[in-house]
Amino acid sequence: MICEVDMPKSKEEKPAILNKIFSNHRGLIITLILAFFYLATRLYHLVNFPIFCDEAIYIRWSQVIKSLPSLWWVPLSDGKQPLFMWLASISLRLVPDPLLAGRLVSVLAGLGEMVAIYWLSKIIFDKKTAIWSAVLYLLIPFFLFFNRLALVDSLLSFSISVSFLAGIKLAETNHYKWAFLLGISMGMGWLTKSPGEIFLILVPLSSLLWYLKQQATFSVKILKKSEFWFFAGYLILSMAMALAIYSILRFAPVFYMISRRNKDYLWGWSALWQHPLDPLLPHLRDTWRYYNHYLTRPILLAASIGLICLLKQRRWMLISILAIWWLPVIPMAAMAKVFTARYILYSAIPLLLLASIGLSWLSKLGRWALLLMVSIILVSLLHFDGPLWFQPWKTPLPADEYKGYLSDWTAGEGIRQIAEYLRQRPVEERIVVATEGFFGTLPNGLQIYFDKSNRITVIGGPVETNKIPGTLINARRAGDKAYLVVNASRFKMKNTRGLKLINRYSKPGGDALLFWEVTTNVQKI
Repeated sequence: MICEVDMPKSKEEKPAILNKIFSNHRGLIITLILAFFYLATRLYHLVNFPIFCDEAIYIRWSQVIKSLPSLWWVPLSDGKQPLFMWLASISLRLVPDPLLAGRLVSVLAGLGEMVAIYWLSKIIFDKKTAIWSAVLYLLIPFFLFFNRLALVDSLLSFSISVSFLAGIKLAETNHYKWAFLLGISMGMGWLTKSPGEIFLILVPLSSLLWYLKQQATFSVKILKKSEFWFFAGYLILSMAMALAIYSILRFAPVFYMISRRNKDYLWGWSALWQHPLDPLLPHLRDTWRYYNHYLTRPILLAASIGLICLLKQRRWMLISILAIWWLPVIPMAAMAKVFTARYILYSAIPLLLLASIGLSWLSKLGRWALLLMVSIILVSLLHFDGPLWFQPWKTPLPADEYKGYLSDWTAGEGIRQIAEYLRQRPVEERIVVATEGFFGTLPNGLQIYFDKSNRITVIGGPVETNKIPGTLINARRAGDKAYLVVNASRFKMKNTRGLKLINRYSKPGGDALLFWEVTTNVQKI
C-alpha cells in the first residue's frame, strides 16, 4: 500500500489530481476569476468619464491630508466623515494621476464588496446563486457606474456588505473573530457616511435572526443556553467596537459640523410629522426610477421571480434579512432634502441577491428559459455599460443624473485637457489660472493636477464671471501667463477684449467649458 502511494503518478492519474486540487480550492479559483473580470470592467478607460463636483472636492481634501497629515480632519470642516479621504491620501502616494488614485479607492471597495456578496450568497443560498450574484455585480450599471467614481458611496456599500457577511458568520460559528470583523466593518461604514449609523442596529438584528434560524426551536429555552449569551455578548462587543471606531472623530475640534451639516440634507422630525408623505412619496418614485435605469427592468423581473421563490418556500427569515438590508431607503426617502441614486446604492444588493435566486430557479426550468432571460438581461445591461466604457457622454443615465454628471456645471468635461495644456507650457513660464467658484468642480477639479507645482497657481473666484478677475490683470502686468476657466452658462462678459479663446470643451445639452488666455491687451483695460 505504501509503495503504491509513493510510486510516481501515471499520466492517467494526473487529471484526478487536478480535479482534487480544483475541488479543494474551487471557491478561491472562482473568486480569482471573478476578480480578474471585475478589474477589467472597472479599470478600462477609468479616467475617461469627466470628473464630478464631489470627486474634485474629495480628491483635493485627500491631497491636503497627504501633504499635511496634521490636517486629516479637514473633511469634517464640511461635515463629511473622512475615511474615504484617508484611504485616497494613501492611494495618492502610490498613483501619480490624482483622478485615477481617487477612483481606485472605489474600485477596490467594489472588488471587496463583490467577494463579500459571493461568499454571503454561498452561505445563505448555494454555490450556483453565489456565482450568479457575482456575475450580476460585474455588469449591473448601478455598481459598475459608482465603482468607477471617487465618491464615498461605493465604500459605504462595501462596509455594509461585509457587515452582513460577518453578522451571518458570527451567527453560524459564534466565534469572536467574526465579532471583530463585524465591529470593524460597521465602524468603517459609520466613518464613511452618516447612513452607516443606521446599520449599527440593523446588522446585529439580522445576525440575531439568522442565529435563531440555526436553532431547532424558537422557545424561551434558548435563553437558558450559554451559547446564546456568548453570541449576544459578541454582538454587543461588535457594536461597542463600531462606536469606539467612530468616536475617534470626537477628537476633532470641528466634530460638531457633522450634525450641523446633516441638517442641510435632512428634514427634521417636526417637518416629518407635518407632511409625512412629502417628500416620502416623490422620493420613492425617484427610487423606482433609479432602479429602472441603474438596475434595469430585466433584473427587477428576475428579482421578482426570486422573491416569489422565497415566498413559496416560506423562507421568512431570509426575506426578513433582505428586507432589513433594504429598509433604510424608507427613512431616507422620508427625510432627505436632496435625493440621488448614489444615496441608495447599498439598497440594490438585496435586489441583486433576489435576482440571483430568480436566475438559479430559471436554470431548473430548462436551458432555453435561462438562455432567453440571460440574453434579455445582457442586452439591457450592455445598453448602459457599453457607452460608459467607450462613449461616456452617451451613457443613458436618468435625466437628472445625466445633468449632474455630464452636462451641468458640476461636470468637469475639459478640465483634464486644460491641465495637460498647462503642463506642456515652457517650464520658465509662471502661470496663474482663475476659475469660477471657490469650491467644487472649479477650482478643485483643476487644482488637483497642480498640487506640487511651484509655477502654476489655480485660484477660485465668483460663480458668475462679469469681468476679467483683478488677480489675472495683476499677474499679466507682472509678466506671468494668465488664464480664465469658466462655464459658458456662467460667463456674462459681453466684451471679451483682452481675452483670447484657446478652446471650448462642449458638454451635452449645450453648455461648454471655456478656456481663455488673458492677452497683453489687458494692460489697456
